[in-house]
Amino acid sequence: MWDFPAVQAQKKRVVRIAYPLQSGLTQIEENGKKSGYTYEYLQEIAQYTGWEYEFVIGSNSDDDLLALMDQVAEGTIDLMGGMMYSESMKAKYDYSAYSYGMVETVLQVSAEDTRDIVIDSRIDQDLTVAIHENSVARKNEFLEFCEINKVNPRLVYYNDDQNVLELLQNKAADAVLKTSADRVEGLRTIARFAPKPYYFIASKKDTSGLIKELNYALQNIEQSDPYFSTRLEEKYFGNLTNRLVLSDSEKAYIDKTQSVRVGYLRDYPPLEFEDQGQPAGIAVDYLRSISEKTGLTFEFVPADSTAQLDQMAAAGEVEMIAGMTYDYDLAQKRNLGMTRVYLNSQFVAVLNKRIDETNLSGKVMALSENSGLVDGEDTALTHVCASMQDCVESVYEGQADYTIADGYAAQYYLNQPKYNNLRLIPLTAQTHEICFGVANRGNQELLTLLNKVILSTSDEETQSLIYKNTVFHHTMTLTDFIRENSLTAVTLISAVGLLIILVLAYAGHQRSKMNREISLELEKHLQVYQLVNDLFFEFDIKTQKLMIFDPAAKAAGESAQMRELPHTDFRYAKIRQEVARLLETESGGKTIRDLALSDPQQQPHWFRIAMQTITDASGRCVYVIGRLNNIDEQVKEKERLRLKAERDSLTHILNAEASRKQVEAELAVLRSEQTGALILLDIDHFKEVNDNYGHWAGDQVLGQVAQLLQEVFSGEIVGRPGGDEFLVYLRQSEAENVRIRCEELRRRVQDIRLSATDRLSVSAGCAYAKAGCLFETLYQQADKALYQAKARGRNQIVYPR
Repeated sequence: MWDFPAVQAQKKRVVRIAYPLQSGLTQIEENGKKSGYTYEYLQEIAQYTGWEYEFVIGSNSDDDLLALMDQVAEGTIDLMGGMMYSESMKAKYDYSAYSYGMVETVLQVSAEDTRDIVIDSRIDQDLTVAIHENSVARKNEFLEFCEINKVNPRLVYYNDDQNVLELLQNKAADAVLKTSADRVEGLRTIARFAPKPYYFIASKKDTSGLIKELNYALQNIEQSDPYFSTRLEEKYFGNLTNRLVLSDSEKAYIDKTQSVRVGYLRDYPPLEFEDQGQPAGIAVDYLRSISEKTGLTFEFVPADSTAQLDQMAAAGEVEMIAGMTYDYDLAQKRNLGMTRVYLNSQFVAVLNKRIDETNLSGKVMALSENSGLVDGEDTALTHVCASMQDCVESVYEGQADYTIADGYAAQYYLNQPKYNNLRLIPLTAQTHEICFGVANRGNQELLTLLNKVILSTSDEETQSLIYKNTVFHHTMTLTDFIRENSLTAVTLISAVGLLIILVLAYAGHQRSKMNREISLELEKHLQVYQLVNDLFFEFDIKTQKLMIFDPAAKAAGESAQMRELPHTDFRYAKIRQEVARLLETESGGKTIRDLALSDPQQQPHWFRIAMQTITDASGRCVYVIGRLNNIDEQVKEKERLRLKAERDSLTHILNAEASRKQVEAELAVLRSEQTGALILLDIDHFKEVNDNYGHWAGDQVLGQVAQLLQEVFSGEIVGRPGGDEFLVYLRQSEAENVRIRCEELRRRVQDIRLSATDRLSVSAGCAYAKAGCLFETLYQQADKALYQAKARGRNQIVYPR
């Protein structure tokens, strides 16, 4: 009936994978999507091998793990991951030639524990440690670690993660012994030791070359992307919480420290500068945020140059530097310690409009003395300035052709109407990482405290500080006017007699000119955002105007600029509604929501809206800024994955879990006058089909039976609980209709030929459902009827009496 070789040549290889539910390694999320370190590694392997996977799911219990390993040894499962190497297992399994991850034994404490538990091999230390009752190897590793580090352990035993959390919370144990692959929220690591690689294993019975293909893929992944496993490690086993918890020693340090003196530059906006004699800027606001979170106070000390800052740090006049480039060589040269990076920016070139950006060879570059780059540049082509503002000013006046600036600094200056003859060119290959400098490189307490706060600070908090210090509205001053319109000013002064006429004439001219300047200012103001396709908006609470910037308009040939969103736009009402919802909350703040909108053609679309309130110095909310991006593709992909998770990978009908849930949902709404019917059926002598014709032929039989079920019972619930067993649920069906459709199925199944002499047959059992019936009860009734059909000789269907 089938041409087996031809069909096999077209099929991709389906590899059966043992999938014990282990958090972080092989897990299933609430939406039914599989994820985890091993799962993602398998998907990357499939990019090189073309494999498709069938996952055999089990629990994380010892019994299930051993059962899965036995199936691997027998060859009914092809691969299993997360396995350590041992000589005893080597005799039973084939290991991959390359490991795909590393696991360590770790000592962890509660994230809420503020005690300073530090392993110090110079002193004897008593420690009560919780250990799993079956972890013999881990226990031996820990005892060896204790002997090396002078730890006197007292062991208490647990049998599940909930039990160990209670031990830590009740102080019955100081720490718990686990592996780095265990994902348990609420724990933090204080020691790591005994690293071990883990591998994939396969059956020694396999002769298909599977392990060779696997080794080839693992080798290519390592060579093409050496950091792939590192990224997965951070994604699935990194810090599970960003919540800030200070230790007792850190609190003691804050209590004893009256204030930390911080050196900052007077004129390096928007990072650090003086505003009306007071310290301001992103770095200053970041430190004020740290002060609010920890209680540590900062005293700001101004300086005119980087050299002066270094002198102050060396003399002990300041303990910190507000901002420095994250560079180890530079830090060593300046004798400063570095915190973690708290701000990332892109370098940009600021050019005079008359300069051709495609060729900067032979052009003069303005360079700030504080940049640290003056000594390495060609002095003939370098214009040295005292500050970044002087660099921008020299490019504006034509003394230099261009300068290189931090993206935020460039945006800060170009927001000013004065610099209307300048433009920005992004330098995508260069980024600027900024951190705090610590004057005493051995000051571990301050460095640790600052790093902990930086790592717990969200991107939204940082972005809010950036926006506050880089985006602001300018008012045209008389000085700006005179600078931009000198001829007009001279004419006004000299033509006193024609003052009224000139004023009237100038009013129209000025309005046109201001419109052009505002348009130019907005263009410069929004250049930074033109690299993305999201729609940005700004709502002015005072004027009730909703302004938008849509980069996608430029791609469509329109002008990508800040403009007022018309009331007729289909997005207007929804954005105003979400802004009102945010402002109605007690604290305002920020929000992220997914919205469903219909366009003018009544086509539905999904959008994600993110908003943040901006307050003035008095704490009054004055603006709401936000971003709106289309997530249609994400929603469609999520729905596709949901449907895929419900389907049996072989027959493409509902799997066991999905079919059960759908039947339970139907039973829940079944009324007293209605009836349903559940049919369970098995393929007769299916094992002999596999034995005589091969597993591939067996899979084809399962697919054909599934297709017949969908044709005969069209519109009903059809699923495959497992193996050669199928399930059908008929909604509101009369007994005679059930019999007619079941007998039609039985006859059509007999038309499937296995050979010239062998035909296929099925046995089935039927049970009727009434209001209030439970799935388990109905399933047992149908299963009992199925058993009777088999006992009576198979190839028949047993109905309720």
